[in-house]
Amino acid sequence: MNREQKRLRVLIVSSSEKAEHLLRDLLPSASFSPIGSVSSIGEAKRTILRSPVDVLIINAPLKDEFGTQFAIQAADTHNMGVLMLVRSEFFGPVSEKAGKFGVLVLSKPVNRVLASQAVGLLAAMRRKVGALEKEASSLQRKMEEIRLVNRAKLVLMEHLNMSEAQAHRYIEKSAMDSCTKRSEVAETIIRTYEN
Repeated sequence: MNREQKRLRVLIVSSSEKAEHLLRDLLPSASFSPIGSVSSIGEAKRTILRSPVDVLIINAPLKDEFGTQFAIQAADTHNMGVLMLVRSEFFGPVSEKAGKFGVLVLSKPVNRVLASQAVGLLAAMRRKVGALEKEASSLQRKMEEIRLVNRAKLVLMEHLNMSEAQAHRYIEKSAMDSCTKRSEVAETIIRTYEN
């Protein structure tokens, strides 16, 4: 199945304009758009609240703080792919701390190929997580429909002395006859008999 992939929204957080431009060059517009950039954690937080992103790239340290806590928070609460670039002397501790939360940490200076591969890996992970979120949401809706239909069956069994099979058939037939979803028929039954 060949699905057209949506472009991922990216935010680059870097106090260095040169580094921001280099990072931007790693992001092909066919896969990443829009690409925003800010120079501080405060600006990044406001930007993410206004417009959520799929991939966050942090070039540490930043003007207002180093960035590790923000990277962890973003990966943990906003469910986005996070790449953090740190100087080599900070790589070990930052990688150990942030890596536990799914933050990908690279040591600076980073060669172009490695950075490009890391961004590609983050994009692939984000797309996979997005697909799983969509599937989980679909399953949640199906489970809710099953709960609703089962509750309606119980109402019919209680109030109209139907068997479980009769109640099931009644809901199915009503949904087909009225060209509506079973959940809508179930809601109508529940409203009718439980009020």
